Amino acid sequence: MKKRKWFSLIDKVWKYDNLQSATALVAKNAGAAGVDNQSIKEFLADKDKHLLEIERMLREKQYEPHPVRAVDIPKDNGKIRSLGIPAVRDRIVQQSLRIVMEPIFEVKFKDCSYGFRPNRNCHQVISKVEEYIRAGNLWAVEIDIENFLTQ
Repeated sequence: MKKRKWFSLIDKVWKYDNLQSATALVAKNAGAAGVDNQSIKEFLADKDKHLLEIERMLREKQYEPHPVRAVDIPKDNGKIRSLGIPAVRDRIVQQSLRIVMEPIFEVKFKDCSYGFRPNRNCHQVISKVEEYIRAGNLWAVEIDIENFLTQ
């Protein structure tokens, strides 16, 4: 693979075609409205106007994300999981950033890394751990980095 050096990516993030691709991915995932109460359906009703506005704000360095809407979700173990729901436009910008940055950084990750990676899931991790056990390894460690950092 040809090595490339990137000096600026933001012009790729605000590129209208990229924002449209990001919008399609956000729409496919659906999801709830953020603090601005705008649903994906409402956003799509005037998509071109909204995307041009996002493009303009990014280009002019005026874009500021909304605060996330906090929602508490009960877990099976009786605990509560806090969830932050970004506004639709913020999810689109995040998705646009992912589209631009993921191909650059993905090639640098080790094959043994599974967390939050495309085409990777927890079932693959379990299969890999089972493979290690069959090879004679006796220990597997799961680490919850969030709880580690907050205690």
